[in-house]
Amino acid sequence: MDDLIRVIQEINLIANLLSRRDIDELTKEDLKRKSGSSKADLLILLGSSDVQSAKLAGQAMMDQVADHLLICGGKGHSTSFLVQNVQREASLSYIQTNDKSEAEILYQILKKNFSIDTKKVFLETTSTNCGSNAHEALRVVQQQALKHSVVILIQDATMQLRTDASFQKEWATEQTTFVNFASRKPQLVLKNNQIQFKMDNPPWTLERYLSLILGEIPRLKDDPKGYGPKGKGFISHVDIPPEIETAFERIINTLPEETVSREIT
Repeated sequence: MDDLIRVIQEINLIANLLSRRDIDELTKEDLKRKSGSSKADLLILLGSSDVQSAKLAGQAMMDQVADHLLICGGKGHSTSFLVQNVQREASLSYIQTNDKSEAEILYQILKKNFSIDTKKVFLETTSTNCGSNAHEALRVVQQQALKHSVVILIQDATMQLRTDASFQKEWATEQTTFVNFASRKPQLVLKNNQIQFKMDNPPWTLERYLSLILGEIPRLKDDPKGYGPKGKGFISHVDIPPEIETAFERIINTLPEETVSREIT
């Protein structure tokens, strides 16, 4: 039991790093404290399986936290999971998901639930992964001549840190301050001798969540096998704290091999 509690604590430690939030709340006040500006030029919502991300973005636009909204996401690894999450939520029964991109699905949620000026919303529907999100987002920004000095990034909690690193790499020549706000801050708990999410309606199964969380650390590494400059060059350098490295190694040596299989996203 003690070993299981330790594993949960270490998974939560890794999750807290990955679900990066540069501000406590998605408000003008917190944004000003972080960036010096009470309003971002642009909010970029990245496609994922988490419908809550769309609701966060919609509320932020209603609160005038950003001037424009760009929703990015074609059809990728998370699309089928997004469709499943939409279909299981009764309040989203109106959403058309057949042959739709992640951006189109998320846009429908925003449009139905929030009164947002559609002239301030842009869609990017071709990107299929974290790196192409950043690349295609910049293309749209340049084509539409959108201001982007301060940009808020909202992504699935398991990929927020890598998303920031992807944008830092792809937008390296831009004078942009990125403010990260992960869609959630997930934590696991031990309840009735079972590992469970400390949240209602999680967007992942436990097995998928563990695969995503534990797959991120090898991707983030700046070594020949990782995504950093010394490896595949998909992202900028990311400092991984020693305690995270230690926790990761202990977890993969404790959990069954099928639990820690690494899913590429």
